[in-house]
Amino acid sequence: MPDRRRSWKTDSQWLRLALTATGLGVSLILASVATWKSSRVIYVGAGLALVGAYIACAVLVLPLPLPRLLSERRNRAFRRRVGAFLVEGHELRARPVTNHAGLTSLEAEYQDWSTRGQAWLEENARPADAAAFEHAIGPSQEILDSFDRAHNDLRLKLTWQLDVLRDLPREA
Repeated sequence: MPDRRRSWKTDSQWLRLALTATGLGVSLILASVATWKSSRVIYVGAGLALVGAYIACAVLVLPLPLPRLLSERRNRAFRRRVGAFLVEGHELRARPVTNHAGLTSLEAEYQDWSTRGQAWLEENARPADAAAFEHAIGPSQEILDSFDRAHNDLRLKLTWQLDVLRDLPREA
């Protein structure tokens, strides 16, 4: 079942669209009637007025179906991508490391993940968020079950970057 909740911001965008369509439709009808000519403009105006009335009813009276706005689609795609980066980052953080070969493999995959995440954030998020991800800092603490000091530092940096990613959907 799709998520049927809409925000006040989305509702206000729909209401602006409804007012615009209704106003334009009524204006076309009145302009056509004022010229005393029967033309197709009356039908276009009536269609726009009906579309505006439908949208207003869908937002204010009944929960009628409305397509997703472009901003909603972008927001959902952004959240989906952040979620994918979070899952991938948590998998990296949870990976057990018991020797130097495992640490080298983890560092290489972390670099790949971090580079892809940084490039995506620079393209799709605010510059401040991209900078916070690139230079992630947080409280210094020892993480148990670390292979050695380098593994501990890598896990801390990964934890701080995950915190930055976790905060992104709240701000969007």
